[in-house]
Amino acid sequence: MKKEEIKEESEVKILKHAVILQKPSGTIAIAGNLNTLQRKFYNIFLHEVKNTLQQNINTERFEITLDTLKKFLNVKERDKNNAYFRQVIDELFKTVVEYNMLGKDKVIYGKAHLLDNLDWQIDKKTHNVVIKYTIPLIIKNAMVNILKGKPDALYANIDLVIIKGLKSKYSVLLYELCKDYEKAEVPEMSIQEMRKIFGIENKRTYRIFTNVRMKILDPAIQELNTNPNIPFYVKYQLVKEGNTYTRIKFIVTPKPVKLTQQTSESEGLQELLLAIPEEYRKAKNCASLLLEALKEKDKEYIKAQIEYVNSKKPENYVAYLREAIENDYAGFEIKKKEEEKRKQVQIRQLEKEKQEYVEEVIIREKDKIYQEFIEEVKTEEEKQEVFRKYLPEVYEKYPVLKGCNLNDPRVKLALRGIIVEDIIKENKILQERLEKIKEKAEKEAEEIHKMKLKEIESYLF
Repeated sequence: MKKEEIKEESEVKILKHAVILQKPSGTIAIAGNLNTLQRKFYNIFLHEVKNTLQQNINTERFEITLDTLKKFLNVKERDKNNAYFRQVIDELFKTVVEYNMLGKDKVIYGKAHLLDNLDWQIDKKTHNVVIKYTIPLIIKNAMVNILKGKPDALYANIDLVIIKGLKSKYSVLLYELCKDYEKAEVPEMSIQEMRKIFGIENKRTYRIFTNVRMKILDPAIQELNTNPNIPFYVKYQLVKEGNTYTRIKFIVTPKPVKLTQQTSESEGLQELLLAIPEEYRKAKNCASLLLEALKEKDKEYIKAQIEYVNSKKPENYVAYLREAIENDYAGFEIKKKEEEKRKQVQIRQLEKEKQEYVEEVIIREKDKIYQEFIEEVKTEEEKQEVFRKYLPEVYEKYPVLKGCNLNDPRVKLALRGIIVEDIIKENKILQERLEKIKEKAEKEAEEIHKMKLKEIESYLF
């Protein structure tokens, strides 16, 4: 399976929701050559670890479906049998990296695999491909410390939705590096350290630093700086010794907020502050937390998290609210998807009811036409003659009724339908009458449909 068969989507969309991974700092600046998909996959593996540990902090082995992994990829997939994806993940499993290259993390260090004990299985019930795995104990312990809020637990808030839209592995790496030092300067590093972190230490093409700038640094920075979902600009400065570049420093500056966005956020902020208990509204960082959240999340999402936190009454309100917003403690997204699913089911049911209403009106009108016809037949003998005339057509259309006589209720029903269709077919006045009845019924059905649809919109999420 060739890489060209997995094509990246190029369109960049404005994002309203974030999926945050609290990624241990020691797993960001690593020395190891990973491609774009492997970097994205590794983040999703860690995100699943976090979710699982939140449910049971003693879990040793984790699992995720391949379909779940692929939902976080911005690709047009042609890999029908998942052969390429499997190859990418198997190579990721075999990769040994050196953690914590910049020495920021005080817990994670040394060399190890990114994943251990990889196992592929097929779920017998769903037929989904399930990947079971473990992660090195040192990484698991770091993630447990993050969940417990320990002061030495260093991490970056990585938005997996933004990562999904990045095309270059170097853009992914640089975005994570900048996020890891979001509240501090990215440290100056040697060119050799930079080569290791970017996975180009042993690549002949990049021995000439001009190639590094043209093919790696400049395109990655261009992608980050032009992405409207990334809240910062990044550039770099180089230090020369003689004729050779020896050191590099990445400089991160926040993007200015547009006036219209500021106005909208200010209005949203006031509404959200009113949802917070009065004793916490003026707490340190409370307003700034909400403003920061409004840049990436819907107001309703944040409000749901506030209501959840209010119900828990935590000791440190603002800290707990921050965690709730980052990790969707209120289950807002799950509820929203469930409500949307319910809504679609009900809408489909309304469409069915609308069609059934029209059909029922037409059936009633055809019954009237049939009764009018029968009433014009003067004697019982003439009626029987009409029935006998159409009986062969009944037998032809409904072979199961062959041998049944005119007294059989099923035969009578079949005769009724065939006779009325034949009458209408030969009478333009009746055809116009039915068409008018149909048009009227469709208008009535549409009005009923709109009214019920409005009801659904009013009480669903």
